[in-house]
Amino acid sequence: MRDKKILFVIPARGNSKGIPRKNLRSLGGKPLIYYSIMNAKSFENKFDVDIFVSSEDSEIITISQSLGAKIHKRKQSLSKDETGLDPVIIDCVNFA
Repeated sequence: MRDKKILFVIPARGNSKGIPRKNLRSLGGKPLIYYSIMNAKSFENKFDVDIFVSSEDSEIITISQSLGAKIHKRKQSLSKDETGLDPVIIDCVNFA
């Protein structure tokens, strides 16, 4: 199955309204974004994967890069409260 390529897009906006900076909040001593990236990486032994974190937040970007994810620097226009996931994912797919 290594001939299958999978693109993981992890949307991680820095200015979440519900739980501010939730992707950087600690859970079990690790930032929440860690678990999303590690879950995607768990597929590396079966598939050829690309893991992108889409964010406008420099701290999320730095942590994600240190965990081995590729980065899609999200446009501010796609980082608003009312922005849905579809345009964020499409923009990242077109970038990748």
